[in-house]
Amino acid sequence: MAGHKGMILSLCFSTCGRYLASAGADNSIHIWDLSNGTLVAQLSEHSGPVISLAFSREGSVLASGGMDNQVCLWDMLPLNEERAPADTNTQQNLELVSIPCISKFRTKSTPVMCLHFSRRNLLLAAGTFRK
Repeated sequence: MAGHKGMILSLCFSTCGRYLASAGADNSIHIWDLSNGTLVAQLSEHSGPVISLAFSREGSVLASGGMDNQVCLWDMLPLNEERAPADTNTQQNLELVSIPCISKFRTKSTPVMCLHFSRRNLLLAAGTFRK
């Protein structure tokens, strides 16, 4: 699975186990379908390296954080709707799925180094403060 143009800084499996999200130094996130090893989506709202990823408990939201001091929330429902489990033929799945960014949250000067969804599905973000 080749897709990033730089180092991969974070990996995260979806809660259903079908998808793998990879984040890299090239400011992008790639979503891979593990059933056939194909790239299904590319996300590019960050302006700096993406260093943390987390899927929500039910798998409908992907959170990403990075060196650009922001957290982006991505709507993963279009991915699940457009790609039924029977669609595993790589010839049919050449088009990338469009995954919208739901919202962005910026910090003043803190890179988002770690993301975690709690048992109650609350997103926790942590990083080191820079002056």
